[in-house]
Amino acid sequence: MKGRKSKEERMDKIVIPGDKVGITEELEPLENVYTHRGNLFSSTIGTIDIDVENKRISVRGLTEVNIPRKDMRVYAQIVHVDQKYAVCKIIRDDKRKLKRTFTAFLLISDVSSKHIPDMFYAVRQNDIIYARVLSNKMPPFSISTRGKLFGVVLAYCQNCAVYMKKKKGNEVQCPICKTIEKRKLSINYGKVPVDIILRKN
Repeated sequence: MKGRKSKEERMDKIVIPGDKVGITEELEPLENVYTHRGNLFSSTIGTIDIDVENKRISVRGLTEVNIPRKDMRVYAQIVHVDQKYAVCKIIRDDKRKLKRTFTAFLLISDVSSKHIPDMFYAVRQNDIIYARVLSNKMPPFSISTRGKLFGVVLAYCQNCAVYMKKKKGNEVQCPICKTIEKRKLSINYGKVPVDIILRKN
């Protein structure tokens, strides 16, 4: 553990039953944590809570954590793009920011009902997308931007580090360098302010 910024630290990583979460020499097990031969293991699916001051550890079950569910509509930020898929982090649903971010994959086959020759025609790094969660499986989740409502709501210019303006069709343009690029756009492109999407609550 690094530093003591607060009495309690919450780890982003989701653990499953049997995952090692610590050792008895350093932490006292509490809820949903059991010991075996000096090691501490999770007894449920959830996130780790560590009471730094009292050196105690517990696991919060996912029933207590707001996590993406099948058919949930979410906002996600693109963190990596390859030819056939994009890696995203889900940051909020329609109503509020999630308590933590969740990794998701957007496959090229789930982008649109129309043919997309390359993922770079649909999304770019740091874009904000509006998507639908496809399953209840644990992270990484699968998401889709099929349908007019879903797709990029804010496109990011890689050269100027600003959000781009819609031009025509599926084209967006940087207001500074005037670069024109294609995206799989939501019909609500540009209508949701970035601070609303990224705000804390």
